[in-house]
Amino acid sequence: MQSKIFVTIEVLVLIFFSGCLADADSDKDTPTNNEDTVINEEEQDAVINKEERYVDSDGDGYADEVDAFPNDRKYHLDSDGDGYADEVDTFPNDKKYHLDSDGDGYADEVDAFPNDKKYHLDSDDDGYADEIDDFPKDGRYHLDSDGDGYADEVDAFPNNKKYHLDSDGDGYADEIDDFPKDGRYHSDYDKDGYADEVDSFKSDPKYHAICSKCDGTGSIIVENICDVMYTKEGHWKNEGIFDPDYFGYVDITNIDSHEGTFTVKGWFEDNGVNMWEETKQYYIAPGGSHRFTFHYDASEEMDSFNWSVYPPTYIENIKNSCTECDGTGKI
Repeated sequence: MQSKIFVTIEVLVLIFFSGCLADADSDKDTPTNNEDTVINEEEQDAVINKEERYVDSDGDGYADEVDAFPNDRKYHLDSDGDGYADEVDTFPNDKKYHLDSDGDGYADEVDAFPNDKKYHLDSDDDGYADEIDDFPKDGRYHLDSDGDGYADEVDAFPNNKKYHLDSDGDGYADEIDDFPKDGRYHSDYDKDGYADEVDSFKSDPKYHAICSKCDGTGSIIVENICDVMYTKEGHWKNEGIFDPDYFGYVDITNIDSHEGTFTVKGWFEDNGVNMWEETKQYYIAPGGSHRFTFHYDASEEMDSFNWSVYPPTYIENIKNSCTECDGTGKI
């Protein structure tokens, strides 16, 4: 009888506690409650949506929404939006530029020398950096070896800053050439207007010739040796296929009214050393032309072809009035 009572009390206790638990589930703690089941499904959807929103396609730890390169795990940031990752963009905050190959601080797009960090600017586009261009605003010139303000290309004396012009091409600067327009003469020591070469009294400006040469007509004759006037043009080329085979050409045109035999010497140089030379002569009438050809079958490469022209000369008689004689036998 006691045993039955004990069992009955135990069953009653279990039934009591089961009822309490059922009432306590009204705050959505267990899945048996219908309301709890609805709420848990909403939370689960939110979690799924959250996971879909933060996709990381390249697995670099940066969500696609904030990854400028969602399919490249090496990069994720492009601050200036130029398509180049900050990690490889030399100018990460300037979308106009991204590359500086020589690391000089100037973008390749605006660097005239993108692979030389010493230079970056070439204002005249002549291929020489402004830092080493003596004429940075003039694309025709770049070098002024003597610093006289005249480019080597137009300076007859590129290594002498005192002079730059030689109008008659006689090797004497106009500044010290008493006859800057006449290549035959350059010095007039006594400044009497007669070149030293034809002045019998170079140190005496009062006289320049001897009256004893008077020809009986009231004049004296001064002989002047003149070169036949001509033009020249030269060039050379290597016509060898397997070995050097050089040809040098010098074209001479007689533009004088006098004829004569012209002499031309041509030679080839290697590193400033004369390796071969030849001299040729040819008679050229007034207005005529002739090509002097020099052939050198060389065993090595030559640096240059050079030539010298020796024109024929004639005597020009200059008459001066003997009325200038002062009784001393001189004029």
